[in-house]
Amino acid sequence: MPNSGYDWLLVDTQHGPMGYDERLSAMLTGDRARRRQVDGPLRLLFRSSRHSTGAGHGPTDGILVPYINSAEEAREAVSCCRYPTEGTRSVYFPQRATNKEGLLGYVPNANKHVIVALQVETKACMTNMRRSRPSPASTILFLGQNDLCMSMGLFETYEFPKMYT
Repeated sequence: MPNSGYDWLLVDTQHGPMGYDERLSAMLTGDRARRRQVDGPLRLLFRSSRHSTGAGHGPTDGILVPYINSAEEAREAVSCCRYPTEGTRSVYFPQRATNKEGLLGYVPNANKHVIVALQVETKACMTNMRRSRPSPASTILFLGQNDLCMSMGLFETYEFPKMYT
């Protein structure tokens, strides 16, 4: 994938046919090794199934956290993706040991480089985000247009694809 011309690749465990097991871990670790062999901007993002699972995103460049509905959920999701003292992400030694600098070389830099994308896909999220901004540590607000249109009732009012505009 690094030579594909794309900027990022999303491994989707929310809708994808894989779970949190050794197959997913092996796939993510294998992709990281392949990407190190070429010079390119491709970033690997992992979409979790919910915001409280952010810490388990494995050897990726970042995480896409779905179904964020409030600034508090946004702060919690970002916290789960960052190590203390900036967050609450736990340290899992065996997977981090694959980093050439080892665990102590990985953890301090991980907070600086992890991409945290929060998925905006409900009417409640749109309303709540207007009232209070999410954590400035989040890197991306990612629009989930299908779920957002459904949540806002636009699919009942407009025919496809007019519901998007």
